[in-house]
Amino acid sequence: MKTPEPGRDRQNLAGFRQFTPQESADFVGARDLINAVIAVYSSLVHKARNEEEKRALREEQRLHVDARRDLTVFDGDDVQRIRAEYPSLLRKLRARDGG
Repeated sequence: MKTPEPGRDRQNLAGFRQFTPQESADFVGARDLINAVIAVYSSLVHKARNEEEKRALREEQRLHVDARRDLTVFDGDDVQRIRAEYPSLLRKLRARDGG
């Protein structure tokens, strides 16, 4: 995938792949799910009983922070995997969090 060079005229993007409205919506949905998972981890960290538990939760959370950082609208397979897998992860985490 080609990306514009810094300072380059961004109006001339004819040679770059465009994403579809569906790709955009799916990407936003995937990011929303990741953000929700990260938020529940933050709550779990806050409620952790000791530093070891906090450390373990932060490590788990970091995996999702990294996934969010690395995800792009063009990562269709990852977007679909997240949309398929994260709802159950979110339910499990929320149950663990008491909600």
